[in-house]
Amino acid sequence: IFVASQLPAEAEDMSGTCGDNLTWNFDEATGTLTISGTGKMDDYEYWYTNAPSPWYSTMRNFIKTVKISEGVTSIGDCAFYDCPNLTNATIPSSVTSIGNDAFYGCLNLTNITIPDSVTSMGDSAFGGCSSLESINISYGITSISNSMFMDCDNLMSIVIPDSVMSIGDWAFMSCKSLASITIPDSVTDIGENAFYSCSNLKSINIPDSVTSIGNSAFYRCSSLTSIVIPDSVTSIGQNAFYNCSSLKSVYVSSSSIVANLTSSTSCGELIYHADTVYIENSITYIPSYVTSSYRHKATVVYDEITYTKYSKNTSHNFDTDWRSDKNNHWHECSCGEKSELVPHSWNNGEITLEPTVDFDGEKTFTCTVCSATKIEKLDKLEAPDEPDTPDTPKEPVEKKNDFAAIINISAVVIVTIVGVCAVIIIKKKKA
Repeated sequence: IFVASQLPAEAEDMSGTCGDNLTWNFDEATGTLTISGTGKMDDYEYWYTNAPSPWYSTMRNFIKTVKISEGVTSIGDCAFYDCPNLTNATIPSSVTSIGNDAFYGCLNLTNITIPDSVTSMGDSAFGGCSSLESINISYGITSISNSMFMDCDNLMSIVIPDSVMSIGDWAFMSCKSLASITIPDSVTDIGENAFYSCSNLKSINIPDSVTSIGNSAFYRCSSLTSIVIPDSVTSIGQNAFYNCSSLKSVYVSSSSIVANLTSSTSCGELIYHADTVYIENSITYIPSYVTSSYRHKATVVYDEITYTKYSKNTSHNFDTDWRSDKNNHWHECSCGEKSELVPHSWNNGEITLEPTVDFDGEKTFTCTVCSATKIEKLDKLEAPDEPDTPDTPKEPVEKKNDFAAIINISAVVIVTIVGVCAVIIIKKKKA
């Protein structure tokens, strides 16, 4: 990056106009360029057209900060084009548009916030900002214009709002630090070369609103490992996935794309490097290019969609252990293919829990091949009938004469008293 030590002698004018009601002023001490006033900024052209911005020729290498005052409604074409030492720019909420190449080639600009008032940004607005690491795009933007972030080598993250409906040609071309990006489900078109040579891009979602993917859209995205093509996509341009050498897993839900998965089409390039291709289960026509190259099939569910998994393995390696469900047993390959799939062979079973009159029992059957088991219920035993018992007549209670009982008791008492008295008299006489 070129860094000048001081302004050249001919840089006498440090202020001027840049619109009908706008003025500009440059503070050499701080390197701050201030735009003030109301209304639109003038549009400018590249330096070789003899119509660049008034600060381009003598001051652009000294500009470190741009302050745009509230009241300014637009940033003109090439306004800050090729200001290599610009590190910070403040955009007020009065701005509604940013012109073509407005910040192109600002090599030291690291981050910038676009207010929600901005509804349009021109082509290459931030192209070549090689130090730009992150940017938030306003919710008023409806499209990512052509080359908007092309050659932003250090751009690692970007938030695309759901107001955006299209991603333009070369929009993120050669953003070599961009590892992932989320495309909102408002986007319908991905332009030509949109992510060309984004060599660090590992994952990207394509929402089911997208209908077309342009030529060379993901050309040479060498770190991309998997991708899902939703059923909304009807066309994929030439070389869209050319030289995506790490793209090993491809999910396709679009019948029109599946129909064109052949060796001579751009759709065929999509699976050129793939080890596994997943095709939505409801799609019935599968080209021979798929069935001849991916011979082994299995059924899988991914993101709530059922796919037929086509594996490129040329030979199976089946487990020696049996796998089973309630009806069958089999040997299974790592690709999901099943071998020797047959029904269980049950033995005669063994009672493992005896039934009683109060509880059910159980009988366990074992497969003689894979040792799987199943349990059948044994109904509890019926209770035995109670024997009939004849009624036994009660013996009549003999009624006793209460008066006679009293007489008998009295007699016993009298006899006892007489006996005792006799004993006493005899003892006295002997004495």
